[in-house]
Amino acid sequence: MSEPYVGVAPEPVSLERLEEIVDSCMDVDSWLFLRWPHRVLLRPVSESPETGFDCLEGQAFSQTRELRWKRKGRNYEVLLLSANGGNASLHSIGSGWQTKELKAKAYPGTETRFPRKVSISNNLDISQRYFIDTKTACVQFVALVPNKREVN
Repeated sequence: MSEPYVGVAPEPVSLERLEEIVDSCMDVDSWLFLRWPHRVLLRPVSESPETGFDCLEGQAFSQTRELRWKRKGRNYEVLLLSANGGNASLHSIGSGWQTKELKAKAYPGTETRFPRKVSISNNLDISQRYFIDTKTACVQFVALVPNKREVN
């Protein structure tokens, strides 16, 4: 297995380039979590999109990787958190990472931090992967991880 990896795009990328990075980093079993000011959307990457990636921020996640993006002007800043190595188009940050995975729970339907209720299945099986800087022993990032069975 490859080493844990944390990487960023060297400069903000276009929407088209973001879609290419998502395609190259994620597999068919990955999930998207897209956020706009007025709504959020959780869907499999393989599902035909009702909308594109043109949101303020989002995440794509699989069992081994989480890719995050956030709009900056007309482009997007990109961060990859990976348990199994990097992506050639991204630059690594930090030099020593270790990971620890723990079970997690989804927000309840009564959660108010999202603009509208998020429809989340009761059988959602997820974990969180903690990316720990080996020099400082501090958790720097937390990635969402779907467990082996289906998320929906």
